[in-house]
Amino acid sequence: HAMKKLSDNLNENTPVIALTANAVLGARQMYISEGFSDYISKPVDTVRLEHILLQYLPPELVHKGEPGDGMEAETAPEALQEADSPYAHIPGIDYGAAVANCGGEDTFVKALEIFYTTLDQRADDIERYAAEKDVRNYTILVHALKSAARLVGALDLSAAAKHLEESGDKEDLQEIEAKTPDLLFQYRSYKETLASIFGEQDEEELPEMSIEDLHELYEALRELAEMFDLDNIDTMMERASKYRIPDAEREKFEKVKDCITAADWGALEELL
Repeated sequence: HAMKKLSDNLNENTPVIALTANAVLGARQMYISEGFSDYISKPVDTVRLEHILLQYLPPELVHKGEPGDGMEAETAPEALQEADSPYAHIPGIDYGAAVANCGGEDTFVKALEIFYTTLDQRADDIERYAAEKDVRNYTILVHALKSAARLVGALDLSAAAKHLEESGDKEDLQEIEAKTPDLLFQYRSYKETLASIFGEQDEEELPEMSIEDLHELYEALRELAEMFDLDNIDTMMERASKYRIPDAEREKFEKVKDCITAADWGALEELL
């Protein structure tokens, strides 16, 4: 609604698609009646997403891939599984489901790394909100865990989070109190499982980044975040990972990483 009221809006006639976990009966018509062009429910069905893109993009801008152009792996996750990928046998991870949900192995590995790096903080937050009986924030976090776990193929964990999300919707504090410890035990078990894949390199072996270079990195990240240039943010953080952060800046740098992982650009701007 706010976008439609903008003066000189260059995107006034651009199609806008609602992407939402609200998949109840009548949701699509509700969003369309509010001005959206169409609707996709989560978790995203990649076939439906492609159909939407083909429907709304100008035909002259659509260039379909040809057989043999390297796209087969993206559209046939079974072939990846048969190739015995190093990620195909992680305990508690359904590799085939994860690659299908993510649309390819590269995206799956990135999603799995985010799942790993955010695990401690999110598990602690779920535990804290449960202890405080803050049902609203508890339910928001277990809903997010349900989606994140499903995305990376942690299907049993996703099912447990879904049950507790439903308990939160019902404000069933007894069920939340009874089942949250099991959920957190299962969730935190992935930290050890994934440590061999995403564990930290021995920092003592890395050269130390200078304070001047670190401040230049912060300024570049701030500018890139303002432009939502996620690819170059990833590139700069990958380069930074080759260096040891000075002790005086380590706490701030970890917060910067957390903001980037969570795509919390407002918090990142404030921090920098």
